[in-house]
Amino acid sequence: MPVQVITVITSYNVDHLEEIYESYQQKEIDEVLFSPVCPTSFNQTFIPSPEILYKNMKSLIENIVTRYKKGDFVKPKIRNIKDYLSLFLFPKNTETCIGCSSGISHPLLAIDLDGKVYPCDSFFGEEGMKLGDIENGFEKIIEEGNKIRYNRSIDQIENCNKCNWKRFCGGGCIAESYYLYKDIHHPTIYCEYNKKMFEFFASMLPSFLESGIENFF
Repeated sequence: MPVQVITVITSYNVDHLEEIYESYQQKEIDEVLFSPVCPTSFNQTFIPSPEILYKNMKSLIENIVTRYKKGDFVKPKIRNIKDYLSLFLFPKNTETCIGCSSGISHPLLAIDLDGKVYPCDSFFGEEGMKLGDIENGFEKIIEEGNKIRYNRSIDQIENCNKCNWKRFCGGGCIAESYYLYKDIHHPTIYCEYNKKMFEFFASMLPSFLESGIENFF
């Protein structure tokens, strides 16, 4: 059975991404997603520097791509590569949660142990973000989930509305904005990191397509 791992990047491990990847190679992990920690009002010290995060993620991806082009066996796959390429080749509706949802139009929903449904698992226990109860059916819950995301227009978020990458980014995580600012209308604190990563993948896209790497990842 394929084994997939999500590695949360923090200020404490951001300088060790390649070491972490190598450790997964030894453990026969099939796929890994490197995900920067979702900021809240309680974990400020865990947030990695966007500059260091970009430098180390870029270095890791460049090394993996170079190995693939040389014909080396690359495992685990890095899902970040697939996700970024998907945004360019198969752009999503920005009203969905781009970073988490696999759907193009329907939103991500999360069900807690007690049957309460939220926009995502980051909101478990937040009564004000509850969409309903699973026992009452999904139709109304899906409508409520859509409303939350549709009420967050990328064109109404300051700085996002003028950004060239807004249709790829979507403004970042709704939960991040909610926990830091108590509303869902702020851009992600990883804004500069995201811009640089989009620019990096845009510059590498012709090379990726020529090598066929998009079929591997």
